[in-house]
Amino acid sequence: GNLSMSESKSLNCYSHHAPKKEWFDQYFEYKNNFLEKHTLGSQMLNFFKRFLRDAQLMDKDQFTETAQIIDNLGLDNLTSWAIILTNLSYTPQINWYITNLEMNERYSKDYTNSLLIRDGAKESWVNDVWSSFGRFLDLPFNEVGMGIGEKEKRRFISLQRTPWVNPDSLAVLYSLYKFAEEWGLNSWEFD
Repeated sequence: GNLSMSESKSLNCYSHHAPKKEWFDQYFEYKNNFLEKHTLGSQMLNFFKRFLRDAQLMDKDQFTETAQIIDNLGLDNLTSWAIILTNLSYTPQINWYITNLEMNERYSKDYTNSLLIRDGAKESWVNDVWSSFGRFLDLPFNEVGMGIGEKEKRRFISLQRTPWVNPDSLAVLYSLYKFAEEWGLNSWEFD
């Protein structure tokens, strides 16, 4: 579907600074001291902070309850990544990905970029969005429904969404809870 100007601008949420695994490691090691102790460049930090807020892992520069749950589960647990992805699915870039790319279909860079442009993305930054998707697929998000990226000489050339093979019931419940919260169904009164 077509996006309004403000939405299409925010499709490019993370520029070419989508998060890397070592950034997560630092965040979960330093928690509330992350902003003093991290080793990220200033641009990277700005985009990572936006990502952490989008993922509900940081609020007012503080380690959140969701971040604590993930810290308890551990970053080697796929449920952690599924919970983060659930939160991100309400942000423009990841929502676009989930809404527009079908499971088990191969999407080339050019075709994906043409879909982004169709939906109002600026040609000048579709390559950033594409590289951002590639960064996400280098993280364990690839196993919880985002799928696999294909590389040629280290360049990310295509992607294919693949389902989470053995979804954890906790992650499924969490996604239903988030959905209910998002749509104001907390009271579960459907009459």
